[in-house]
Amino acid sequence: MVEDTSMVEIFHGDDYNTSKIESKNMMSKVSNNQEGIGIYFGSLDVAKDYGKNIIKATVNKRRFWGSRNDLSKHARRKSISALFRKLHEIDNEPLWYMCTDWGIEVYEPEDVTWEHLKYLSDKIMSDEVRNFQITMAQNFGVVNFVKVWNEIFPDNLGTYNKENDFYCVISPKVKVIKI
Repeated sequence: MVEDTSMVEIFHGDDYNTSKIESKNMMSKVSNNQEGIGIYFGSLDVAKDYGKNIIKATVNKRRFWGSRNDLSKHARRKSISALFRKLHEIDNEPLWYMCTDWGIEVYEPEDVTWEHLKYLSDKIMSDEVRNFQITMAQNFGVVNFVKVWNEIFPDNLGTYNKENDFYCVISPKVKVIKI
């Protein structure tokens, strides 16, 4: 019988009594955003260093994206364009600023078109996943960004950095238990 090595137990520790994955806590005292947007998990020893309230999750590590990988390694341009479109529907001004920052000539936020979003998607694909997530959450608010991210990438549970063994959980589908 072959052991399934894709499942892993991960732990989060804090003094804020975190009991579930909530987007409102993903850019707050509970998270430092070094590896992307989400709630940070690691080994039990590391979790204990962060606080006495410890929660545990069992996750499939294949459902996490490398936080420092280029976005193009995990996402297609079409998906990023769709994410941009949904965020633009929520608030068109931040995406307009992004377009102009990337040299796209568009005069007003309401003038941003699907073609602009596809062009911007092409340009942004070389960003690291973590940096892309942080930029989007800062520009659109973490709650809006996390909602749209999870709609566009429902199979992604978050990001992972194998160098420091941190999992950054962005999906509210991840169930946690208090230990």
